[in-house]
Amino acid sequence: GNTTSGYNLLVAATSATIGTWIAAPQTFAQWQVSSTGDLTSWSDISTNIPSASFFKNVATGDLTIDSSNALCWYANGKGIAIAGNTTDIHGQTRSSSIITGGVDIGVDEFPTTTLPPLATVTGNILSTDSSIFSFAGRMLAKIHWTSGTLPSSIGMRYYSGTTPPHPGTGKNYLNSYTQFIPTGGSGITADVKLFYDSALLGTVPNAAAIRMASLPTNIWANDPSTLLNTTEQSFRSNGLSVLNIFTGTDVANPLPTQLIKFAAQSENQKDVNVYWSTASEKNADRFEVEVSTNEKTFELTETVQANGNTNTMSTYSLVDAVAFDKNNSDKLYYRLKMIDMDGTSRYSKTIAVSREDKAETMVELYPNPYTSSTQMVMTSASEQKGSVIISDIRGNIVSIQSVSLQKGVNTFATEHISTLPSGIYFIKVSVDQDNFNFKLVK
Repeated sequence: GNTTSGYNLLVAATSATIGTWIAAPQTFAQWQVSSTGDLTSWSDISTNIPSASFFKNVATGDLTIDSSNALCWYANGKGIAIAGNTTDIHGQTRSSSIITGGVDIGVDEFPTTTLPPLATVTGNILSTDSSIFSFAGRMLAKIHWTSGTLPSSIGMRYYSGTTPPHPGTGKNYLNSYTQFIPTGGSGITADVKLFYDSALLGTVPNAAAIRMASLPTNIWANDPSTLLNTTEQSFRSNGLSVLNIFTGTDVANPLPTQLIKFAAQSENQKDVNVYWSTASEKNADRFEVEVSTNEKTFELTETVQANGNTNTMSTYSLVDAVAFDKNNSDKLYYRLKMIDMDGTSRYSKTIAVSREDKAETMVELYPNPYTSSTQMVMTSASEQKGSVIISDIRGNIVSIQSVSLQKGVNTFATEHISTLPSGIYFIKVSVDQDNFNFKLVK
């Protein structure tokens, strides 16, 4: 047998015999072990990939893959680019390097507008349990459920050989992305692990620098605490609350500005205080704050210069003076436009603020999980005193910290946590009569 084979699609009548090795029937997993080949290949049974649906016309001998059928994703973007092989059998352009993207298995390159089939899900959606997502004989992702009201079910689609949405110009990202589709659930905390394919590294030049990137809205968030395992070719982010679209980026040229918080509060029923913070910025030029009275038509209210390039947290704020009066409305809608130096732009989610709203203290913690340090971003409507108490899982207090808040955005480094052993900790932030509780993971 061929022990160097890879990036093939192996289809058989039964999963018990995907092939024969030295006269012994082999499952797909056994075949990979016995042959030491096809470790990067895909496999399924013929009832899941009927030839009449997979090919355009078997009866006439037209074995071109039918790109109008979702089954085409068994081949679409699942091959590997080969140097010098720049066209397919029809003369169409074909990627010939990893950086220009993945190719389709076979001799034919084809685009498709279909959605990838849902992955097979095993495991349980239970706290401290896991859901495993597989397609065509390969594990693609794993979610470890930690806490919250968990979804009743969850699906996953794997977009192989596909550029992630909203990538920006000149950014590094894998040539694939994963979309989770949960049903229900709230207050979720979960750990997400993705498995990457060496053929789909895309513009990420070095697998050893892969960083998780998530797209909870239309703004990419990069996780500097990504846990990378190059042996099993996986990367993981812990403590996530939104399960939507994920891909890989890298440390050197990550996907765009990571927005942690965007908020607006009414003050004295006249002004609106607008706050936002970023965990990191890459070639960020400026922020434009836009306001609307109907959530449809927005106007620019102010421009704020960005920090440009930084891997540390940045905080911003502005006052939209007499906002309600000048817009002749008791309810306003704000959004943040983030513009990079190359002109690429993205919007935050839209937030609403009413004239009668009372300003509240807001607390954010980032990064979480952390490796050596984490920061608190506290937004206060006035000067206040507060305290931060950190306890371990047994209830033992490991840190007590006093904080003095000024009106507006305040940033504090959390003290005495760099030397703590890995584990779960609980943070209680007390400001005036308000208490905020967080679970912190190291």
